Amino acid sequence: MPLIALIWLYEDSGVRLYDNEAGTVSKVGTWVQQFTFGTGVATSFVRFALTVQGGTIVQVALATVLFIFLIPPCLVVTVVFHRNLQPMLVNRFLASTSAKTLEHRNIELVPRP
Repeated sequence: MPLIALIWLYEDSGVRLYDNEAGTVSKVGTWVQQFTFGTGVATSFVRFALTVQGGTIVQVALATVLFIFLIPPCLVVTVVFHRNLQPMLVNRFLASTSAKTLEHRNIELVPRP
């Protein structure tokens, strides 16, 4: 739980990465959060599949059916959002008067000589 609290604190700090080419905004270090929650989802799914009564064949069949019905819609929604909706929303925000009044800063990490 302390790791999740630190991730939430970092997420609320407001540090974001704007990709000019893709027109997307993301949090810096997102892979840590994705790895943490991804392993939690995977272990929860495995535990659920193992608690199903009926033997290994039933457990494998349930896991296969859930993957077939749940994964494709989730992937489609994610791709549509990141490729179509997020760049449109970012461009709309950047064109607004609110974006022009916000203070922008660039942070560059350079190695020490």
